[in-house]
Amino acid sequence: MEKKTIKAVLFDLDGTLLNTLKDLQVAVNVALRQFGYPEKTEKDVALALGKGPVVLMEKLSGEENPSEMVVLYKEYYNENLSHYTEPYEGIVDMLSALEERGILLGVLSNKHHSGLIKICEEYFPGVFPYVLGTDAGYERKPDPRGLFSLIEKMGLSPEEVIYVGDSSIDLEVAKNAGCAGYLVEWGYGHREEEARLKSPEEILHLF
Repeated sequence: MEKKTIKAVLFDLDGTLLNTLKDLQVAVNVALRQFGYPEKTEKDVALALGKGPVVLMEKLSGEENPSEMVVLYKEYYNENLSHYTEPYEGIVDMLSALEERGILLGVLSNKHHSGLIKICEEYFPGVFPYVLGTDAGYERKPDPRGLFSLIEKMGLSPEEVIYVGDSSIDLEVAKNAGCAGYLVEWGYGHREEEARLKSPEEILHLF
């Protein structure tokens, strides 16, 4: 792929743009306590992330169908997104530099869609015109259809898009969609040997 062809960068959110782990842990534990399950550590939550809220609560509770817990978790989290969450160091400057270059920006996440919209506007107002989470009509990553949808809305081809995340699921969805995929080392979803980007600034040197 020629670097000059890249016209857009799409990002995962949790563990890539924002350190959301503490707020996620609090919301998870609210739901677990309500249903009589033991609380989980940040590490427990980090290891269960990546495939959306249903799988998250399944892994942490052991329930095969934790639908009521998922509802409580999402409701609490949607109202308590930002007590501890903050962008990783260098993220805001990196996004500003991409905007200055005229690069289109978007977010594709396995976070539920309403919470994703809310948190993107809270921390990055006006930065991401293209945002897609779960509960928005597409299967979760690594299914590529959500990514294809964002690329189509941008009026681009997959070869013109980079996808940046922090987990093997992010690499997989990029591959499935025909995009270049990169992992950051500061997230909580990757294996160390897979991480390639040591700082947000390195994203600026990918193309």
